[in-house]
Amino acid sequence: MKTRVLIIFFLLFAALRLQAAPKLLTMEEREIERQIEAIRKAGFSDIEIDNLHASISENIFKINKILQMDTTKKALRYIGDEPQEMIKFLKTDRDNKPYLEIDMGSGESFWDFPKTYLYNARIFIYPGATPDKLEKIIMQFKRTNSNGEIFVREMRRVINSDPKGPQVSSEGKRTPNNNKEIRLEYYSSYDTDFIWPDTPTQPLQPGVETKLHEETNPLPYNKQKLIILTYKKYLRKVDKNVRHKLSDLELNQKRLISKMLEFQ
Repeated sequence: MKTRVLIIFFLLFAALRLQAAPKLLTMEEREIERQIEAIRKAGFSDIEIDNLHASISENIFKINKILQMDTTKKALRYIGDEPQEMIKFLKTDRDNKPYLEIDMGSGESFWDFPKTYLYNARIFIYPGATPDKLEKIIMQFKRTNSNGEIFVREMRRVINSDPKGPQVSSEGKRTPNNNKEIRLEYYSSYDTDFIWPDTPTQPLQPGVETKLHEETNPLPYNKQKLIILTYKKYLRKVDKNVRHKLSDLELNQKRLISKMLEFQ
């Protein structure tokens, strides 16, 4: 009997020792942890994001410049079968700052079926004073469930208050920019009955707000990765949209000049 008790005691003791022992990471797990730490330390820097910032900024600057020419801003009035007026390229906010608004579409989402949502997405871009830097980018996504007994309005915003292009030193060395200050905001009708306007500045504070990376208390890495990938995904769409806008303006300008040269 005593022998059996001793055996049980030693088994329990061994089990407790195993539970208390720290988990030993494999070489692969240690390498993953090291890479995550390096990515966080670099502030989720990304060369493609820097290039997209620069491309968007440069093309907005070109559009503003070309729109100062009569052959561009009056092209739609003369090149078609019926006269059309060009839509204003930049709007101004309540502080009289110019910004570009891009409608990224609306519709019904089935990604969480059988739940369905009505959504609307738009992006606000504040151009900088020079063609190599933007002042701010705000990505805004609204949705409301389209079925169910309770309808909840939501708004999510991703905000980059310092979207920089590539930083190159006098020696030609390129340093990727730090993106850790990108903010994520969440608004819900649980907090208010207010209808959020489709403007870059909102009169109400978000219900929840966080940054891409807090040094002392970081978000889970897979969520940080999702934030930066989502930001980059929509930056690509913005860049494509702005490039197409510039191409359309240049094409219309050429068409008007050709029309002005039709001497026969």
